[in-house]
Amino acid sequence: MSKRHGKSYYTGRAVKEKVGGHKAVGLPEDVHEYASMLEARCAKILLKHNIRFKPHVKFDCVDREGKPFTYEVDFLFEEPKKFLGISEAIDAIEVKGVLSRHDFLRRTSLKFKHGIDAYIALEPIIQLWENEGVR
Repeated sequence: MSKRHGKSYYTGRAVKEKVGGHKAVGLPEDVHEYASMLEARCAKILLKHNIRFKPHVKFDCVDREGKPFTYEVDFLFEEPKKFLGISEAIDAIEVKGVLSRHDFLRRTSLKFKHGIDAYIALEPIIQLWENEGVR
């Protein structure tokens, strides 16, 4: 985000950030790099609450026209989890700074082909979890 005249604007530039503490949730490598500061914030929340996950898991999917594509979720859980602010249990989280209609289509394809329900987390829900916890 950048600021102009007191308002925040998404700049489209992601700043990669490394986060430690992953061994505590069962991962062999302690430090993982996240594609954005928003992803890193979400990772820190999950780590703080000892929620086991695998970061950056790729799945082969197919779009409506039958064309294959790869969909990568930012956080895949061992079992469905309930989170504050989300009505149903979810299998994965995909963090987005800006949402597009393609995000929903990819999420639907993931659910159809692999049975994985991914929640698209935007900055307000991540801020809620930082302030109030995840459950």
